[in-house]
Amino acid sequence: MTAAAPTFRRDFSAIVAARRDATAAIDARHDRTIDYGELEQLTGCLGGQLLGMSGGGAKGVVSLLPNGLENFLCLIGTLRAGLDYAPLYPQCAARELSHWLSLVDPAVCLVAENTSEELLAVVEDSGLPTLTVPTDGKCDWIDGGSSLPREIEGVSRILLLTSGTTGEPKALVFDSDRLWASGRAFMEFHDCIGKGLRFFNLLPMSYLGGTFNLSLIPLASEGSVVLGEAFSGRTFLRFWQEVERFQVSALWLVPTIVRGLVKIAEKTERERFVKASEIVKICFLGTAPIDLDTKHRFEQLFGIQLLENYALSETTFITSETPATAERRLQGSVGEVLPYVDLRVSAASNDGNPVHPDAGELEVHTPYMFLGYLGQGGAIDRAPGPGDYLKTGDVGYLDENRTLVLTGRSRDIIKKGGYLIGLREIESLAEQNPFIEEACAVGVPHEFYGEDYVLFVRPKDVDPGEEAQTALQQEVRRWLNERLVQFKWPGDVHVQADLPKTSSGKVKKHELLRAMGIGA
Repeated sequence: MTAAAPTFRRDFSAIVAARRDATAAIDARHDRTIDYGELEQLTGCLGGQLLGMSGGGAKGVVSLLPNGLENFLCLIGTLRAGLDYAPLYPQCAARELSHWLSLVDPAVCLVAENTSEELLAVVEDSGLPTLTVPTDGKCDWIDGGSSLPREIEGVSRILLLTSGTTGEPKALVFDSDRLWASGRAFMEFHDCIGKGLRFFNLLPMSYLGGTFNLSLIPLASEGSVVLGEAFSGRTFLRFWQEVERFQVSALWLVPTIVRGLVKIAEKTERERFVKASEIVKICFLGTAPIDLDTKHRFEQLFGIQLLENYALSETTFITSETPATAERRLQGSVGEVLPYVDLRVSAASNDGNPVHPDAGELEVHTPYMFLGYLGQGGAIDRAPGPGDYLKTGDVGYLDENRTLVLTGRSRDIIKKGGYLIGLREIESLAEQNPFIEEACAVGVPHEFYGEDYVLFVRPKDVDPGEEAQTALQQEVRRWLNERLVQFKWPGDVHVQADLPKTSSGKVKKHELLRAMGIGA
């Protein structure tokens, strides 16, 4: 008999029954430990409370909560209630929140006590029922008299903001059961189910890394998660102390964190972090490319093997290193293709750049594909069919061991510190400024973030003087800073009297980079 496919609500109940007294989550800010029994009780009450606030309809919940225990409880409670969960970065701009509320059309909005007045005004104007959540670890904002109905209809969805390549950010739509099953399959591949690993959630919980990799997967693997603030400069300084303090045995890092830890460690006595690093049993690495030298330096400094994976938000995991395959790494290699993934390489599309002769754009099909992009009115756009392959926009090839080697990217999206930024979104927004005629955002390497971008603008005043150029640079920064979350702000702004074009009218980005001394 074929085993039933994993579903979140059924598996959650089974895990709670088997591990009721085991730790499920730790609030790092307030030293509060929650076992699986208490997690079931709290999220059951919260789920019932949110259903009551939504009027019983199967609509979504928008969360503006920061990383932490409260955000985690809202995620689990929402999914258990059969509602959609639609988190947004709590430091977003008012424009971004307005767009998100219009697109998602939620029933309830969750805000923190320190949510900015500007964002609260947007929520108030929307007329949505609002729940203000104190982030003090006490959980007394949860209505203990509420409860979930015995039967919950339908499957919850998770809606996550992603950068749009057409100039407008979009919402990725995930079936929560499919996402849960993807996490279990990945952890089964690494033989981690039931081993009680403790993860450290440092990634923003408004994105897939914090919501899926480091909130759902710890539960899917029947382990626990330490919930702290999203990584920052302060995070780096106390990282290993926190690992030791909470006995973290599983890490999921991004290149920005790896680079920061390496830089600090190279200026520090090894004895300060060796004890903590010996606690870690497994360490995954993903979200953005990283060079081979940095991986080796991390492993030599800390004695922890990095297992890099390659994934897209739309597909979840595609490849992963294992301890065996990590021994035969190449520059750009990201592990073997997972056994349940079908990956193919299309005809080379490298735009004239020198790459491996077998390289081409990667196309992938997995059983864990997203549902599509959320359109206005609730329609799902670009929904993949059962046998459809998704074009990844990445270029690479498979070696003789079915190890994937990435060689570049064929689309205008960068990953800055693990965050996806659609360059067309930036260009479109900049061109709405009344002083700008044309804008071109160009991805550039960045020592810390991996990638960043430079914005080139052509003013309506064709050839402004030096003083006017400086004023225009300041105006463009102000314009973007007021309308975009901080990680999307440009690394630099250049004013150009003209932008070099091909005969078909495309901007020659390589010429702009060459003028900056980047590339050939």
